[in-house]
Amino acid sequence: MEQPTLGTIIKWFKNTTIHHYLKNMTLLKWPTFEKLIWQCNFFEHIIMNEAELAKSGNILN
Repeated sequence: MEQPTLGTIIKWFKNTTIHHYLKNMTLLKWPTFEKLIWQCNFFEHIIMNEAELAKSGNILN
């Protein structure tokens, strides 16, 4: 069996949390969430070294 990638794990986590939240809005009368629960089209990336860290700082600023 192939090991899941970090992206696959994050996708599963986001899908699972949204599913449970929507289900509990109905079952437990949780309040509606008027904004996005998760940011769409967001690319997760693990920073592996100092060069990537420096590059990410430029993107975030």
